[in-house]
Amino acid sequence: MNSTDAEIRSAIIARAAEWLAAHRAGALDHEQRTAFFAWLTASPLHVEEYLAIVALERDLAVAADDESVSWEKLLELARGKGPGNVVAFADTGHHGATVISGPGGYAARWRWGFGALAVLGVMAVAFLGLRPGPRLDLQRTYQTVHGVQSVWRLSDDSVLHLDADSKVTVRYTASERRLEVDHGQALFEVAHNAGRPFRVTAGATNMVAVGTEFDVSRHEHSTLLTVINGQVAVYAGTSFGAAHGLRVGAGLQVQATDEGSLSPPRSVDVHHAVAWLQRRIAFDQRPLGEVAEDFNRYNSTALVINDPALRALVVSGVFNADDLDSFTNFLASLDGVRVQRHPTAIVVTRSGAG
Repeated sequence: MNSTDAEIRSAIIARAAEWLAAHRAGALDHEQRTAFFAWLTASPLHVEEYLAIVALERDLAVAADDESVSWEKLLELARGKGPGNVVAFADTGHHGATVISGPGGYAARWRWGFGALAVLGVMAVAFLGLRPGPRLDLQRTYQTVHGVQSVWRLSDDSVLHLDADSKVTVRYTASERRLEVDHGQALFEVAHNAGRPFRVTAGATNMVAVGTEFDVSRHEHSTLLTVINGQVAVYAGTSFGAAHGLRVGAGLQVQATDEGSLSPPRSVDVHHAVAWLQRRIAFDQRPLGEVAEDFNRYNSTALVINDPALRALVVSGVFNADDLDSFTNFLASLDGVRVQRHPTAIVVTRSGAG
């Protein structure tokens, strides 16, 4: 298989994984079902790759009629070797599932033929609305591995962009959409639905949006919110009704600490804030410790900065996320900074430190 064929196959696998995630997140609406069936029937390869990540043929008919069957367990049977982006759909019981995106092996390939056509009929019954959809309160965790980004369309048509080494948990009900940023960075493109608020928690920081686009970066003791479009209400506290809240508009950024404080909103270059979507790390007057955390999500050699004063040093710049050498040279050029390179780590200290 040449590089072009491999890229096409990889793109099909990624799209198939997105459709599976959409089905698992909730019942598709009419427009989504139509789009899914159109994509599925556009090419035998689409069917082949989708079936490869769903189940073996002999189990599909049972799964279509039995809500107790775990699709993730069926995936264990279908998994094999080959190119792909999604490596695991790990079962956490009826109350949740984890979707992990990363490099590595993938499901064994199905042959296009009579068997696939027969299974397609079962899938049409199972997925196009002839049986009850998954529970609305199903909890799902989306997670990326080191150095790998991913994107998912959620069941309400919102879009979740996840940076490398990041994790977001999603729980939708009929009255609200709740999401939690456990670690890393996420960009949310929120589908408008005034009747179902889009609520995001990161540490002790809570955010509410209706139809907007915003970026959340979770750090060790704080959360950085950047609003790209629309407005987001942000609260520093343990609940969405916290007394200390701000309404943050487009082009503004707020830092919230886990102790419950909010910085005044400041204007930022939103293109810098979301530069990570192009695997670039752009920082404007940000603490060095936070910037180092961003680089550590991409590179096998870790930046180690233990000095609190050095971690608080404010820096600015733009670098490719994978270009650790250039960033290290930048650090070495700073007054009072010493860089020590080791096989598995780059230790950054103040000049004169032991």
